[in-house]
Amino acid sequence: MSVGLARRVALRRSASATGRLIDSPPPGFGVPLELAAVEPRTYAPLLPAGARAAVSGLGRGEALLTRTSARLRRLGRGGRIRLAEDRSLRVIGVIDDGLVRRAEIVVNVREGARLDAQRRWVLVPHTGEPERLVAALQDAGGPELRVRDLGRAPWPSFLRILPQATLKERFGEFAVRLDRGDEVVVEPSWVERNIVGATVPILGTVSCHREMIPALRRAMAELERRGLERLVDRGDYAGCFAAKDIPTTGAVSRHAWGLAIDLNAAANPYGERSTQDRRLVEVMERNGFAWGGRWPTPDAMHFEYVGEGLGAGA
Repeated sequence: MSVGLARRVALRRSASATGRLIDSPPPGFGVPLELAAVEPRTYAPLLPAGARAAVSGLGRGEALLTRTSARLRRLGRGGRIRLAEDRSLRVIGVIDDGLVRRAEIVVNVREGARLDAQRRWVLVPHTGEPERLVAALQDAGGPELRVRDLGRAPWPSFLRILPQATLKERFGEFAVRLDRGDEVVVEPSWVERNIVGATVPILGTVSCHREMIPALRRAMAELERRGLERLVDRGDYAGCFAAKDIPTTGAVSRHAWGLAIDLNAAANPYGERSTQDRRLVEVMERNGFAWGGRWPTPDAMHFEYVGEGLGAGA
């Protein structure tokens, strides 16, 4: 059994192994990173052979970057990362994406505890029939426990969303204010470059990421063309761009990128059974939106742009 911790941290600056400054967000800002913390002794044996040594070697003040995160950070072995949480980490290696959930940076559990990371998952290796083990664990843990058979690493995402590092690589990375507690304030220059106002069928004027607008326009136009505009209540549209976090995890919401849109919101509250018409879901997914109604804890109002052809199974 292996316990995992996670939290959002903020990068204040980074430097290469030779000391060359790489990242330096504006004063008072930090780049949000998704951090995971694992117990090397119990987690490493669950990984492909090529990643075990890197995870086994995680010590105090050390970190691994996932491959996409390393490209974004322009860092490799020996690089240094200074966090707003008053910790400095040395990069000791790079591992494949998906080996530690959707993390961008990985530390050991003791380092995670120093950063106040919270327990998020427990991995239980098994050799028997997965369906029987899942059922037994679910019965023992009750309705609040979510149990999934992950198969072999790298593990799939059951949320059908893009990992944050992939999201940044495709749609841009921003820094957030560090003095606002849980409030998310995105650096204004990023907003100016990427968030636009546009008019789309049915909804009228929206404020979203510029790369999402064409897909949203196509989806709404298809509904209109098929005579299905009644499936979207314009008065129950709850917005697109909104700088905020996800209350249950503390991660930065996709709304902060302007890549998520909430439709028929009052009729589809978070955690409740969906009332969305399946034809609306079908159209949105075909145009590149992942639907929150498919998540273990459903968010049926939520449609999140992941790219053409990816919405139904990303």
